[in-house]
Formats: sequence, C-alpha cells, structure tokens
Amino acid sequence: MTKNCDRLGRESWLCIECGMVKPEITVVDVTLVDEPVDCPLNFIKGNALGVMHRDFLSLLNAESASRNLFLGQIFRVDGGTYDAWVSFHGHQRIIVRGTKHITYRMCPACGQIAYFALGPKYLCPQPQDDVEIFDNECGQLVVTRAVYERIRVTEWEKLLVKKLPVFEKPKDSLPVDLFAVE
Repeated sequence: MTKNCDRLGRESWLCIECGMVKPEITVVDVTLVDEPVDCPLNFIKGNALGVMHRDFLSLLNAESASRNLFLGQIFRVDGGTYDAWVSFHGHQRIIVRGTKHITYRMCPACGQIAYFALGPKYLCPQPQDDVEIFDNECGQLVVTRAVYERIRVTEWEKLLVKKLPVFEKPKDSLPVDLFAVE
C-alpha cells in the first residue's frame, strides 16, 4: 500500500493492536504502489487484507462471493484502478488451527482472536453449513467442496490448495470455542 493509504487504514479500518480488519468494517478500498502479479490470491503486507484476481473471483460464483466476502477496489497511485484485482475480507472469519508453536490471544482493542500455529493444519469445530467461503486472514480462503470444484485448481499454477480435516476436539490444547479462553 502507499504510505498515505496505510496511514488512512490505521485511522479507520485496520485494528492497530492486532493488524486485522476491524470486525465492523465492510468494504475496504486501497491504493497500491504496484499491481499484484503471478497469483490469484495474495495479501497486503502489514495487515490481514487479501487481494484477489477477478478471473479467480468469477469462479467463486458472484452470488456466493458477495454473500461471503466484502470486495473493494484497488487503486493505482495515479488515481486509476487495477481493474483486474479486488481487495477482500470475509463476512465470516475462520481459524485454521495447528499443532505446534501455538500462539493465541484475544485482541483487547477489537475483540478478535489472533491465532497462529505451525504443524498439520485442521479445522475445529465444524464450519457453519450456510457459509461457502471463509476468510482465514492474510489472503487465504477456506471454501466448501462445492466451491473447490468450481475453482479448477489445475488452471492456477501458483495456487496452493490443501484439504483440511475437521476434528471435534482440538489438537492444540485450547478449547473448541476459542472465545471461551481467558
């Protein structure tokens, strides 16, 4: 992002305590110094806002994407737009859990969970049935099998896709409900 856009973000949509998009924020428009290249999904360094190529977005299905993601414009320094790209963050955030070097805290400023872990990745608890696309912060998405099948993964050379197992009990020694941790 440009320095001015970063400053404006810190004053409005970005939680400066945890670096995530504030929970009450919907659409986020940003100004980037350079156009993203070479991948369908990426993130903006220094915050948890994702960027997505419109060709990839079209495979997610317009109705599903608008129901599950907040989509913003990406502007160039000269005031034009990078029309092939959108910014995004999810209506619903999901935490992809791990098994090693777990760090967890609730942000005192915005109340969101800041979670990081290495090791094998998994979901716990089972995601909501009525949501097809979740945001996992940092330009990552977690999608249902139906969405996965629409994406045609082999057409995206730099797209890393992993199937995540779902467990009833967490393997990170934390409760199923991370908001219950004190």
